[in-house]
Amino acid sequence: MKIPFHFKVLIGFILGILFGLYFKNDKVLEIKINEDVKIIKDIESISLCSHECLEFKQAEIKKEIINLDKKIKSKDFKTLSFKFSGREEIFSIQDIKYLKVKKNIYDLFEVIGKIFIRLLQMISVPLVVASLISGVGSIGDMNKFKKMAFLTFSFYFVSTVAAIVLGLVLVNLFKPGVSDSFTASSFAFSSAVNAGFDLKTFLIDMVPQNPFKAIAENNMLQIIFFSIFVGVVLNSSDKEKVKTFLSLTDTVSEIMIKIVINVMKIAPMAVFCLISSVIADAGSDMIRKMFFYMGVVIGGLLIYLFGFYSIYIKFLSKTSVFEFFKGVKDVMAVAFGTSSSAAALPVNFECCEQNLKVPKSVTGFVLPLGATVNMNGTAMYQAIAAVFIAQIYGINLSLYQQTVIVVMAVAAAVGSSPIPGVGIIMLVMILNSVNIPIDGIGIIIGVDRILDMFRTVVNVTGDSAACVIIKDRISETK
Repeated sequence: MKIPFHFKVLIGFILGILFGLYFKNDKVLEIKINEDVKIIKDIESISLCSHECLEFKQAEIKKEIINLDKKIKSKDFKTLSFKFSGREEIFSIQDIKYLKVKKNIYDLFEVIGKIFIRLLQMISVPLVVASLISGVGSIGDMNKFKKMAFLTFSFYFVSTVAAIVLGLVLVNLFKPGVSDSFTASSFAFSSAVNAGFDLKTFLIDMVPQNPFKAIAENNMLQIIFFSIFVGVVLNSSDKEKVKTFLSLTDTVSEIMIKIVINVMKIAPMAVFCLISSVIADAGSDMIRKMFFYMGVVIGGLLIYLFGFYSIYIKFLSKTSVFEFFKGVKDVMAVAFGTSSSAAALPVNFECCEQNLKVPKSVTGFVLPLGATVNMNGTAMYQAIAAVFIAQIYGINLSLYQQTVIVVMAVAAAVGSSPIPGVGIIMLVMILNSVNIPIDGIGIIIGVDRILDMFRTVVNVTGDSAACVIIKDRISETK
C-alpha cells in the first residue's frame, strides 16, 4: 500500500523528534592543550579573560566556535574557562593549540536540511514572478465586470488584511515561540529590526530602480511590485500582442509548480534532519512550542471562519449565517480532506449555485478568481508562522517589519497556487523580506499538512462568502 505524502512528512517529523530527544546534542567540544586532546561536555558557558571577560552562552557556542578559535590563536586573552553546573575549569591561552566542536551525525543532518531549504529558495522568486504576472495579466476585461470586479477585489483585499492582522494580534499576544531555554542571539541581523516605521521610506523602497537587481538581491517587496505592475500593463494591452508572453509566464509557473512537487519528495527526509537537529539543541521545550504554535494557528483560523465570516454575512448580505454555513458544509468537507482550493472549486460552484442560489454570472467570475487570489487562511497562517519563527530565533520584529509581513502576505495570497503545500514556498518569500532565517521552516513544516487542511477550509469558505455578498450587493443596485 502506498503511503500518502503527508503521512511520510508526519512520520519524518515524529521520528525526528524522537531521534533528537534520544541523541541530544550536548555541543561536545574538542580542545588540544599542549600535546593532550580533551573532550569537553555539558558546558553552560565559555569565557575568554584578560583585563575583561568575554562570555559565550551555551546557545552561542556552536555558532561562534570559529571566532572563539581565532580569538584563542590571537593570544589577546590570558585565560579560557569552561563553566559547568557547579564547577569551572580554567586554562592558559598559551597552552591551547585549538578549540573546535567535535563532529557528530547532526553535521550531516544539517547539510541535508540546508540543501532542502536552498531548493525552496531557488524556486520562490521565479514562482512568484510568473504566478503574479500570469494571474494579474489574465484577469480579463475589467470594464465588462466593473461593479462586480470592484466589489470582489475590495472584499478579497479587506478580508485578507483582516485575517493577517488577526493572526499577528494572536501570535504577538500568546507568543508561542518565546522562552528562555532556546535562543539564537548569535544570529546577526540588520539594524532594521529595531527601526521605527517610516511610511515614506517604505513606499519609496517598494519601487525597484532595477528589477533585475531586485531579483539578484532577493528583494521580495520590489519583485512583487514589479510583477503586479507588469501584470496590470499586460491586462490593459492588446491581447493578441501579449498572448505569447502570457503563455510563457503560464508555462514558467507550471514548470515551477512541477519543481515544487519534485523538491517536496525529499521533504520527509529533510523534515527528519531539520527537526531532529532543532530538538537535539532545544530539547522538549521545542515540542511544547510546536503544540502552542498549532493551537494559535488553528484557533485563529476557527475564530476567522465562524466569527469574521459570520459578521460579513450578517451585515453585508441578506442570507442568514445559519443558511450560509449549511449551504457550504459540503465544500468545507472537501477542502478539509484535499487541502486544495482547486480540488474544491467544482464543489464550491455546486454549493453556491444550488444551495445559496447565487447566479452563474457571479460564481463564474468570483469563484475562479477567489481560488487564485483569495487565500485568507493561508495569509493568516503565513503571518503567524513568520512571527513564530522570529520568536524562536529571539528576534523582536518592529512595527515596520510587521507591516512588511502584512504587505507580503497579501501579495503571497495573490501569488499562491491553489494546490497543497505551495504556502511553504510563499513563506520563504515572507521570511526573506524581513530577514528571518528560513531554516526555521524546518521547525514548522512537519505540521504544515495538518494546518493546511484548516486554512484551506477558511480559503474556500471566503470565496463562498464573497459570492453571497456580491450577489446581494449587485441586486441592490439594479
